[in-house]
Amino acid sequence: MSQAAVQDELKTILRGLLISSPQALTVNELQKDYKLQEGQDVPFSKFGFKSFLEYIKSVPDTVAIQPSFRGGSPIVVPVQSDKSSHIDILVQKQKLQPPKRAYQSKFPRQRLSF
Repeated sequence: MSQAAVQDELKTILRGLLISSPQALTVNELQKDYKLQEGQDVPFSKFGFKSFLEYIKSVPDTVAIQPSFRGGSPIVVPVQSDKSSHIDILVQKQKLQPPKRAYQSKFPRQRLSF
């Protein structure tokens, strides 16, 4: 596979991860999601970049970078394209469900001894 084909595939994967997330991701979260999905780190060094953030800045047709107001890692959002805009609309309409809480009884279990 040529280097251009590998880079196109990487852009597609990154765009897919960003579009499928109902919340904005930080650069670090996107990197973690990529590793969980693909089973390896983002191969930015193959393209001559020293960091993932440096690579992200080089693909403005795929990813837009926004400053983080929490003082941490910058936030990345997908760049809209004609092919992916309908998917983004569907993801935005999804309802976020709060995490389920484990049931805790008001009465602790007592161990029976025989």
